[in-house]
Amino acid sequence: MAVQQFTLLSPRALKNEDGPERDEILDVGSFRSVAIHVRVPKAGSSGAIQMMHSATKEDSAFMTVGDAVDLDSTTGGLITIEPPLRYLSWKTTGTVAGDPVAGIEVIGRE
Repeated sequence: MAVQQFTLLSPRALKNEDGPERDEILDVGSFRSVAIHVRVPKAGSSGAIQMMHSATKEDSAFMTVGDAVDLDSTTGGLITIEPPLRYLSWKTTGTVAGDPVAGIEVIGRE
């Protein structure tokens, strides 16, 4: 079984209504499963990251997957999708405050 690792979000400070640029959305269509590790090396005071997937890159087509990962704790989260739709993305939700820093790593299994 082939395994590949991708960085969907390099650790950086997040803000309200944050998310990837269109060309940063990850194509995971060739994988049977993906494991998403959301890391929060520096907690803020509020906000969350919500993972999403879709069959197309249209903004309105993305649907949430898994629970949102709180940005007010360094606990982070792990989300597994079997099978994923083709595209993987993320967005911040709620009021993001306190300058949280987060990163997202993805493991794809064929």
